[in-house]
Amino acid sequence: MSPSRVMHSIFRATKDLVMTCIPGRSLKTVLEMM
Repeated sequence: MSPSRVMHSIFRATKDLVMTCIPGRSLKTVLEMM
């Protein structure tokens, strides 16, 4: 796997984890903009 693909997978996993653990529309909006 290429480093960029690994980083993308980690980013997605982290985003999913944050969105699950921390409810909040403002935070969700910020993450979706990234």
